[in-house]
Amino acid sequence: MVAAYKQTIAHTPVEQEALVRREHLQWFKQYARTCDAAQSDDDRKGCIARFLGDHTRDLGGSVLGDGAGQPAETLKAYRVGQGVSPPVVISKVEPAYSDQARNAKLQGNVLLQLVVDEHGLPQQISVARSLGMGLDEKAVEAVRRWRFRPGMKDGHPVAVQATIEVNFRLL
Repeated sequence: MVAAYKQTIAHTPVEQEALVRREHLQWFKQYARTCDAAQSDDDRKGCIARFLGDHTRDLGGSVLGDGAGQPAETLKAYRVGQGVSPPVVISKVEPAYSDQARNAKLQGNVLLQLVVDEHGLPQQISVARSLGMGLDEKAVEAVRRWRFRPGMKDGHPVAVQATIEVNFRLL
């Protein structure tokens, strides 16, 4: 577990290290129980490495992969419907305005497509409709920090495709 954490930090850009450390501490508190249920030390290490890799990717840091030295793969995700329920937002971070957009008094919406994984973490975030002037990046940064109750299929959490509209309004 400690080795996986040290490996993640070692591959994290210096300017993001404090954020990654703080976020990982919060993440450990939330997900440590899942990995504690693993049967062997190797299973536990692999579980933690996968979670750390997924979470570090969410923060824009390095990617550990699957915990076995393999690169991370694109998630296979379900579409909502036919027995698949949608993910539900449980924690939301409002996006910041970029200085450029604020000075231009730009308002509008950024449409993001993503996958909410079986742990309720947003993955594979992409911009489907852009607003520009730095607001697309601000929308992605905010949604990376959102947390969800994962979508369900047959009573089990699954990765689900989602579309999120992030609104930018000046008061």
